[in-house]
Amino acid sequence: MGTIKTAIIVGLLLAALYLLHRLARWMEERGWIYYTRKKPDPASIGTAFLELHQIVQPEKKHILNVKRESRLEQKGEADPKDPRRKSASPPQASPPFNRG
Repeated sequence: MGTIKTAIIVGLLLAALYLLHRLARWMEERGWIYYTRKKPDPASIGTAFLELHQIVQPEKKHILNVKRESRLEQKGEADPKDPRRKSASPPQASPPFNRG
């Protein structure tokens, strides 16, 4: 009777581990975590330490803001209304509506 109980417990533990594995793979596909297929960007580790360092030394916040802005500019996601943004050409006005 004891061996059957042990086998059931081991089977349930293996099933739970497999379900956790599948959950982690699903979360990785959504980009929430790094698990087996994707490797984290080494630069993100430095940024994480800067976030923690910011708690102790608030002047480090400037460095984080500069890094975030440069990352957004590289991706082309910078705020178009930001006066500090340097654009190559001024924004184009839309043509007037023709009622004819």
